Order: sequence, then C-alpha cells, then structure tokens
Amino acid sequence: GFSLTRTPAYNISFMNDTTGLDEEQAAIYGTALDFAKQKLAPYAGEWDRESYFPVEVMREAAELGFGAIYCSDEFGGTGLGRMEASLIFE
Repeated sequence: GFSLTRTPAYNISFMNDTTGLDEEQAAIYGTALDFAKQKLAPYAGEWDRESYFPVEVMREAAELGFGAIYCSDEFGGTGLGRMEASLIFE
C-alpha cells in the first residue's frame, strides 16, 4: 500500500528536520507566504467579486521571482523546480 513514511532517495542532511526544506527553499516559502498575507489575502475576496485582475500586484510578485518560475535565468526566469514552485503556489 501507499505510505507517507517512505525514505527519500536523496541525501537530506542539509534539510531542516522539522520542515524538510533547505535554506533557499525556506526563504522562498517565507517570502511567498509574507507576500500572500500582505498583498493577496486581504483583497482576494473583493477581487473575485469584482472580477478584477491585480496587474500591479502580479508585477510585484514577478519582481520577487515568482513569475516565469520554470524559465531559466537566461530567458528572464528564475529557473526554479517543481518543489520551489509548489512552495510559492501554496
């Protein structure tokens, strides 16, 4: 059967024992969470009701590196992987 307690196939010695995130991932998560709490959550309901797309707020997110996540820096993106993207999206 399915088990959430499987042993990862990679070395986790550099990860935080509590979160399972390395320092960079923890920083990405913290930055995204702070941004969401300050810039998105307080206004999300109103934006939904008004069918409003907050272009300026999305530009701010992009400035933090949350746009073009999967594109390499060569093409103006951040070159992050799926793990980092999931931390941002959460």
